Amino acid sequence: MTRLQALGLPSEAAEAEAVKTEPDRARPDRQSIATRLTRLAEALNSAGAIAAAGESLRGPLMALAGWLGALGAPIIRMLTG
Repeated sequence: MTRLQALGLPSEAAEAEAVKTEPDRARPDRQSIATRLTRLAEALNSAGAIAAAGESLRGPLMALAGWLGALGAPIIRMLTG
């Protein structure tokens, strides 16, 4: 999250923080995570951050999208595009 803020992406940092904490809840809201992760991935893609960071960023996003199951499928397609 600090790195996103340093890149001048404060709203993306907030999305990442929300995505990070949600799975720790007793009943994580997968739809909320999918929505936030989609917005985050779209912003990072358009900023070129995913291409620049490679697997160090893509790997964790893919893992979380996989955990989401069907909700994560659009995110996986976006990341593997």
